[in-house]
Amino acid sequence: MKKKKLFGLSTLFTTMLCCLAVAMPTWAATLTGQIDTVDSTQITGWAWNSSDTNEILSIELHIYKEDTDIELAGTTIKADHYRDDLHVTLDDGYHAFQYQPEWSKLDGESFDIKAYAISREGRFPLTGPSTYHKPGNQPSTAANASTEQTSASSTETTKNGPGVIKPPATAATANAADTAPVTVNGKKGISLGQFTTTGYCNCSRCSGGHNLTFSGTVPKAAHTISADLDVLPIGTKVMIKDVIYTVEDMGAGVDGHFIDIYYASHEEARNHGMQKEEVFTVTE
Repeated sequence: MKKKKLFGLSTLFTTMLCCLAVAMPTWAATLTGQIDTVDSTQITGWAWNSSDTNEILSIELHIYKEDTDIELAGTTIKADHYRDDLHVTLDDGYHAFQYQPEWSKLDGESFDIKAYAISREGRFPLTGPSTYHKPGNQPSTAANASTEQTSASSTETTKNGPGVIKPPATAATANAADTAPVTVNGKKGISLGQFTTTGYCNCSRCSGGHNLTFSGTVPKAAHTISADLDVLPIGTKVMIKDVIYTVEDMGAGVDGHFIDIYYASHEEARNHGMQKEEVFTVTE
């Protein structure tokens, strides 16, 4: 795993903002979505373009034999189904997708799923549940799983969405429910501009049910955020609406000026919706 050195925040952020103005694709902060469910009957999720809410995105689905690059099935469908929850969250319910895979016809017992939202502006990877096991081939029990995870390599790719790498959980932390508040001192610094913010939790719908962040910490509400590590490296502190957050997580769909804020419950994460918020550096 590459280690990134933190330089003086003022110099770093000035350089980043200059580079982003030139190099960051405009779609990076406007396309979003996720896989919601993968089960025996369907793959569901949603995707939309916040800069053009009338655009109906195409969803590119790929099904691979687990832990291989052997593609067994693929299709492209439209994210044009209606869902009440999306109407509440996005103020437009017609951005859901649904696909019924024929698992019984696929060679193998376990599968990896990758999904991408396709827009006129780019191709965006969707996070969320990304594995399916045929009945009778479920993962090991919790006791065995924790043992296997403890002995696994720290660089093993786990299924928290396409391309997301998480450190293995240990028996001591896998079921941790650390809700103690985190006190971070600091003052509002310079503005980094407007970021698109969303909410997530550690449920299976948001992050595959993992209890640890990418950096190996237990996520905490009003403290943990997920960011593009090329924009805000691990450990960076920022202020949003007078709350100081620390970058501890990452996700395949968190690109550019995009921040995912951790919440203690799925309801709170969903209620956050999608917002444009000004983000500031934190000074001592």
